[in-house]
Amino acid sequence: MVYKNTFIFRKCLNIIRIILMPIIMIPLLLLGYKSITLAILTTIVNAICLITNMLYCLKNLNIKLKFNGFDFKLLKEIFAYSFFIFLNSIIDKINWSVDNFILGTVSGTVAVAVYAVAAQFNTMYLSFSTAISGVLLPKVAKMEAQNSSDKQFTNIFIKTGRIQYIIMALIITGFVLFGKFFILTLFGKEYEQAYYMACILMIPVTVPLIQNVGLNIIQAKNKYKFRTIVFFFIAILNIMLSIPLAKKYGGIGTSTGTAIALIVGQIIIMNIYYYKKINIDIIAFWKNIFRMTIPVAITFIIGIGINNFIKNYSIIVFAFKIVLYVIIYMLLMWYLGMKEEERESFLQAFSEELSGERKGSLAAFCVMGGIFGEGIDLKNEQLIGAIVVGTGLPQISNEREILMGYFEKRLGAGFDYAYRYPGMNKVLQAAGRVIRTVEDVGVIELLDERFLQSEYRALFPREWERQTVCRIDTVEKYLEEFWNRS
Repeated sequence: MVYKNTFIFRKCLNIIRIILMPIIMIPLLLLGYKSITLAILTTIVNAICLITNMLYCLKNLNIKLKFNGFDFKLLKEIFAYSFFIFLNSIIDKINWSVDNFILGTVSGTVAVAVYAVAAQFNTMYLSFSTAISGVLLPKVAKMEAQNSSDKQFTNIFIKTGRIQYIIMALIITGFVLFGKFFILTLFGKEYEQAYYMACILMIPVTVPLIQNVGLNIIQAKNKYKFRTIVFFFIAILNIMLSIPLAKKYGGIGTSTGTAIALIVGQIIIMNIYYYKKINIDIIAFWKNIFRMTIPVAITFIIGIGINNFIKNYSIIVFAFKIVLYVIIYMLLMWYLGMKEEERESFLQAFSEELSGERKGSLAAFCVMGGIFGEGIDLKNEQLIGAIVVGTGLPQISNEREILMGYFEKRLGAGFDYAYRYPGMNKVLQAAGRVIRTVEDVGVIELLDERFLQSEYRALFPREWERQTVCRIDTVEKYLEEFWNRS
């Protein structure tokens, strides 16, 4: 599946598994089921996912299994290549599991249960990063086969790292701000330390997560042996630190021991190795990350203010705070953190199907009135439709209210000039992305009943003479009829 670049099914299945596990496990824990039940459930879910993947490969990838005529020379090459990758996976699994064993020996089952909650959040955090970097191995391997330059490897290292940082920084800052209330609400006050353990584990692991494409690079260059050796010493250092710290500080101690070992091995040593041996320009990478940290820091400070001024009176209020934080984060990251080439790569995705680089259609979600809602030019089949949600009315503000009062007195149309006209201007700009030349054909869907009102229909361009009012149960039929005519 990796070789053929058919990632969507596998990644979707993995995301479903990640989301499904806590949804099922948490109620079972609250109902009093023991760890053996959860272990059996995990095994069943994993087995179902493996079988589903196998059936998909057999049916859709035309894979045929042969149990005779082994090519032992090929097996030897595969073994030499994959041995250290396999060994690294085992050591990594042991390293993340050793804290549970130490806590069970030193502090008892209560500490293990609290730590398990923190470990679960950490595991989900790890999974988000690999969803991006995990699909880049074929591209990196192709670059290595084509003898790509160190600068080209540095570019993909930085580009992927920036994209991962946007996602991971949102998750980790959001967890630091809102994770404590979530854990206390879900598990109770006795699990409060799980929040601090999770923070200790998740904050330092952010660095190797945004550098995950580096693992693809050293894998493509067949230089995984060094990382395996580093992981081996990380595991030993983790054990040496976690045992005395667990005796004194419990779960906080083991988390701290793991974090220190991670910082030494995966951050300091691996960054030196990338720079010295793989010739990745780590200095340029960190310059990019530090520039992007400015909007992250600003958003985090705003988030602290949101937490202080808006108290968690209910789950609805809590959810509102998270949504508000995400919106502020994305806006600041967009205007202060993203580079022009990242915006260009967004637009480039619309041309990939035409050039054969992508199979299937592409849907993008953009902010009405934003850069992609007004300032892009995608011709012919690059963009064949736009769905406009809402009438684009500006937010109520003192400035808008003053404008409304002024035009109400002068023209008797205060709401039109202060709200309706600016909103419709954004709607028309978004809709205008579809038809850019006389040969263009496309669909514009306006999702809001207010567009049926005469006040809005009077503002439609004269080219919009052919209009069809549809519902959710008829839209598919009308679209099919339109494209059949076209």
